Amino acid sequence: MPLLLALSVGCAVGPYGAPSGAEVSYPGDAQGLIFDITYNDPDDGIGLLIKEFVTVTMDDASQDRVVPLNNIQVEITSGWPAAYVIPSTAVQLVDEYEAACEGDGSAECDAWFDIGEEHYYEFAGEYQDLGGLRPTYMSGGTDNRGTLEFYVFVDSIPYDDDGEVIPIPMYASIVVDTVSWSYDFE
Repeated sequence: MPLLLALSVGCAVGPYGAPSGAEVSYPGDAQGLIFDITYNDPDDGIGLLIKEFVTVTMDDASQDRVVPLNNIQVEITSGWPAAYVIPSTAVQLVDEYEAACEGDGSAECDAWFDIGEEHYYEFAGEYQDLGGLRPTYMSGGTDNRGTLEFYVFVDSIPYDDDGEVIPIPMYASIVVDTVSWSYDFE
């Protein structure tokens, strides 16, 4: 029986919880993002696609350096219901897209338009049809550099009662550490 237990533990693929002392980091707040309010209608399939990453590291006192931690579970959460968190593996650039779908955003349109780069993108896998899916949470594992890459598709931005843009908060957690940042728009 001990051999069977050892074999079953050895087959686990992760991602794993972060060890005590691990830290998650984000490069810095994204300020001055441009968002054309002409496209601020929720659920229209037109918005800003932002490529992001967080890194998980740990101090290695024996070698007096910081080491990246791979295959660590990271949870990404958006603080705005119209800022969708999508794994990088689910985002695909569409080279040519039917003009009939441009700006439509209906369920028949499989592509979403990025106003920043002026490109259409398709989302693959469970994200293929965002018609009813509004993913504000994602869980993934870090790569061999200790990095988790993902995208945030901002479909609309929030305003307060005075018409001022409200920053969109974002969070990354590895249970033993959490980091937050925000998107500030002009």
